[in-house]
Amino acid sequence: EAVMMAAYFFPYQFILGAGAIRALFRYIQGTTNWEKTAHIGQHRNKVAV
Repeated sequence: EAVMMAAYFFPYQFILGAGAIRALFRYIQGTTNWEKTAHIGQHRNKVAV
């Protein structure tokens, strides 16, 4: 368990830092919109209306 934690610590911190830097640049540019993933409802059953 400790070996797995040690193996994933630095990659996780790198990704976390990259996300923070990206958020900082978006904030500086004034980009405050919400980046939402488009969902088209393929997993839902079709209901006859």
